[in-house]
Amino acid sequence: MIKYLVIYIWLLIVFIVGCSTTSNVKVKDINLKVNEISTITQTLEKRVDDLSKSISLIVNDGNELHNKMADVKSSSKEIQQKLEELGTIVKNLNERISNMETNYKTMDEGLKKRLDNIQQAEIELSNRLEMVHLGVKEEVKDKSETPTLP
Repeated sequence: MIKYLVIYIWLLIVFIVGCSTTSNVKVKDINLKVNEISTITQTLEKRVDDLSKSISLIVNDGNELHNKMADVKSSSKEIQQKLEELGTIVKNLNERISNMETNYKTMDEGLKKRLDNIQQAEIELSNRLEMVHLGVKEEVKDKSETPTLP
């Protein structure tokens, strides 16, 4: 029985040594895997950092574009308002020009009427002068003929 006991003890020692050797190998394997995982994790962290930088750049560019779009929108509104103001100014100028044309036509017609009236008055004066001239000639004739008779 002692013989069996020694064998059992021997087997137990071999089992414990085997288990400890196996656990050392397993610990080494685990350490290697932990190191691999840590290098993979570091690589992934670098990639995540790179992605976050890229995303930050994209977000900043997006914000700049948004701000530029807002500027363009406000500029567009200002331009539209100025165009409307210009339209109003052009409309007012067109009305003034139309009024000036009407006033010009009215003045032109008035001047033409006045010129016609002046021409008619000249003709009338000319006729009157002719009449007066003829009347004076007759008077002169009458006066020149009357003194010889008495």
